[in-house]
Amino acid sequence: MLNLQLVCHHRAQIHSNGILFARTIPIITKNTLHVVIQISAPLVAYGLKGTIHAILAHEFLHYLELVRKIATMELISDETSANLFENVYADNERLFEPRAVFTDKTLLLHITKKFPSGFRDYKLEDKVIKYWIEKNLPTTNVALDTNITKLSPDLLSKIRFESNLISKIKSFELKASKLRKKRLY
Repeated sequence: MLNLQLVCHHRAQIHSNGILFARTIPIITKNTLHVVIQISAPLVAYGLKGTIHAILAHEFLHYLELVRKIATMELISDETSANLFENVYADNERLFEPRAVFTDKTLLLHITKKFPSGFRDYKLEDKVIKYWIEKNLPTTNVALDTNITKLSPDLLSKIRFESNLISKIKSFELKASKLRKKRLY
C-alpha cells in the first residue's frame, strides 16, 4: 500500500495543536478517482469569502497534482511526520503552481497572502477559538501522522482519466515550466 499524505494542513498554530480547515481526500471506486474536498464548519461559519476561495483553490491544486502523478505513474509514498512545521513544508511541495492554473489576480493575491508558509488567518483563528472551540461545539482531534490516505498500487494502475483533463494538466505543466521559479507561498 502507498501511504499518501494528500491532505492539507491548513491549521492555525495553537501551542502544539492546530485547526484543520480543509483537506483533500482521494477515494478510488470502480477504477475511478473521486476527490473529496472536506472543509470545516468553522471555516464556512467564520471565514471570509476570499479566505474560503483561497483554501478551495489550494485544495484544487492538490487535486491537479494528484491526477498528474497518477496519470504519469510518478506516485510514491509520501513521508509522514508528527511535526506541524515539516508537514506544512511537505504540503507546499505537493502543489501545482498556482500562477499556471489561475488567472484571477484577486484569487492569486489571496493565495499569496494566506499561504506564505502554511495557512495563516489570525482573525479567523481567533473567531474559531472564541466562538467554536471555547463554546465546546463539535471538534475532532486528528493526529498529523494519521492524516493520510492509503491507496492500492493495483487500483491506481487501473485508473483512467479523460483525455481532455490530462491535456489541460499538461498545458498547466508547460505554463508552469515557463514561469519564473519564484514561489507564491
